[in-house]
Amino acid sequence: MTHKFYHTTLNSNKKSILENGLIPAIGERSRQLGESIEKVYLFNSLDDLDSALSGWLGDSFNDNDVLATFEVTLDITRPGLNFNLETFETSSTTIIEKSNISYLRED
Repeated sequence: MTHKFYHTTLNSNKKSILENGLIPAIGERSRQLGESIEKVYLFNSLDDLDSALSGWLGDSFNDNDVLATFEVTLDITRPGLNFNLETFETSSTTIIEKSNISYLRED
């Protein structure tokens, strides 16, 4: 069974994501939260992403940052995917191939 997820990041990462996919890492926000496992974070719905951008996630970017948002389609039984619809986000410890990713919008 497939599900659509959403990922947002600085627009400067757009080209790399479209060429290489989403590669698990400990990014700036994850480092601030003390994360120790490399992951890709995905929102379970566009509403969850928009809520985060209007609150805690939006606060973590500068006002002049341009963001790129991607739609990611994955099989929810995929190895390395921590999927739970009862929360707002899903994480993956494995690379998400570019064939599963499409550019959605600029925020």
